[in-house]
Amino acid sequence: MAIRFLHILPFLLLPGLPTDAVYAQELIQGQEDGSMALNKVSEEKMSEFYDALENIFPMTPEMVDKFLGTYYENEFTVSKRPEPNPLIDFQLVSLEPGREPPVVRVTPGIASAVGFFDATGTPWPVNQFVVGDGTNFEILQLGDQSNSLTISPLARVGQTNLVIALKGEATPLVLKVEISSETVHYQVNFQITRPGPEVRISNPDPADHFPIPGNQDLLKALAGSFSEEEASRVELDGINATGWIKGEELFIRSRHVLLSPPWLGSLTGPDGVVSYQLPYTSILLFSVGDRVVKIALGHLGKSEQ
Repeated sequence: MAIRFLHILPFLLLPGLPTDAVYAQELIQGQEDGSMALNKVSEEKMSEFYDALENIFPMTPEMVDKFLGTYYENEFTVSKRPEPNPLIDFQLVSLEPGREPPVVRVTPGIASAVGFFDATGTPWPVNQFVVGDGTNFEILQLGDQSNSLTISPLARVGQTNLVIALKGEATPLVLKVEISSETVHYQVNFQITRPGPEVRISNPDPADHFPIPGNQDLLKALAGSFSEEEASRVELDGINATGWIKGEELFIRSRHVLLSPPWLGSLTGPDGVVSYQLPYTSILLFSVGDRVVKIALGHLGKSEQ
């Protein structure tokens, strides 16, 4: 019996508890006699014992049950919160001073993918990045010299900024990152309004021919995000293209090159899709492989071949 009792001796050696050899011997002897002989312990030692016990276990079993019940109830409530609205976005960005920084909306449990492209749609590699709040936001680059990052918030509320050093560009790109419970960017691509270091065209257009952030109509055509109130949708049968009529202008979105009529402006997306802005016309010519395809727009933009 004495040997089995020795496993409690380290506990008895805690500060504030009786530690003298005589008391230990009494406890061992009491165990052998079938009792703990607590009646021989002084009131002072018993008081110290209960103080130590309360310090180690400050809550009663009832309090522990209540605490765990409340904790699990809160966790269940958080897990049942409405899912934020997922968004895949595309934004034009200028590196000129005096402009508002673009915003990336993130939410806990979701890794938001952020990509960077130049004015021609060519991926623009990221050399380095710095996050303002590295404690509550985790930023990862998807490969060495990749043009894509992921942003994962580690808190439920808050905001920070993200400084991006693009390859070959002296001016950094600054993003604002917000934790949102309503809308979250699953993916957002930023197209810089200047050619990058890995531009794929041999003779790039002059800088003033590149898209500017203010041309929201070309951007909406590229993203296919015109609302019904803003523009009337045009289905171009016989070709992989979509169009919208807005006022006196026609906007086209296609992977095929628009040959005619001459267009007023264009915008190339990261995935090779191009949006065109041109005066409304009834005849469109596209280059499709080794063919020239003619599309005739009839009444109210209905296409006819």
